[in-house]
Amino acid sequence: MKTTLFPVTPIFALSLLASVHASSQEVGILTGTVTAINAIPVARARVTISETTLATATDSSGTFRVAQIPAGMRTLEIRMLGYVPLALPVEVLAGETLNLELALSPEAVVLTPVEVDGGTSDRALRGFTARRARGTGRYFDAEELIKMQPRVFTDILRRVAGVQIQPGIERYGSGSTVQMGRNSGGMGARTCPVEFFVNGSPFPSARDGNINHFISPDEVVAVEVYNGAAQIPQEFSNGAYNTRCGIVVIWTRSGPEKEREKATR
Repeated sequence: MKTTLFPVTPIFALSLLASVHASSQEVGILTGTVTAINAIPVARARVTISETTLATATDSSGTFRVAQIPAGMRTLEIRMLGYVPLALPVEVLAGETLNLELALSPEAVVLTPVEVDGGTSDRALRGFTARRARGTGRYFDAEELIKMQPRVFTDILRRVAGVQIQPGIERYGSGSTVQMGRNSGGMGARTCPVEFFVNGSPFPSARDGNINHFISPDEVVAVEVYNGAAQIPQEFSNGAYNTRCGIVVIWTRSGPEKEREKATR
């Protein structure tokens, strides 16, 4: 098949080059890293650019990249369940890449209350008592917690064999993540992050952050700790969450109960 070549005049070539160059200079690129305030990367956070249809999500290392953003003042929005949404004005410069380091703050989560009246267990805490009788995990009731006088919630978990509290550095103080020490055959020991349940429901907000941000020891009436999938009761074996490493189940006081306690102090 014969190919026909069409001549391109110098004027047309220069015009085409100028058009391509101008087009490439009218957009910019935003890149960045999203972390929690304890410097742990936040994966799967949604990243959007105002007044455009451009959107992406952070990867496992918390990084993102958005290209072809029209130059000018834009609003970068970061959203992730369990964190306060972030809206940041940025100036996108034509033909340039702007790199950002962003930290999300934990968002207060309303917990389903557990009613406790004079130390008498309700239905939820009766379940705690039944599971403790089976003895497949490590259990702390209200009396034990009072004697323990933990300063932060992770002080409770330090008493459980196999639990490892990993310190971290935050912008507003020290932080901790909770992991289980697990054996991996000939490869030696490795650590595994735990999943949290609060008042019987999965609590993913604490998975990538610090449980001490969300739970105060004086709110807790009972704690269950299960090291590994074999120990976990069926009611907490949620296929939607990675519970193979172990779970921590936290039962908290109700709002009215806390008010009654304050009045008697």
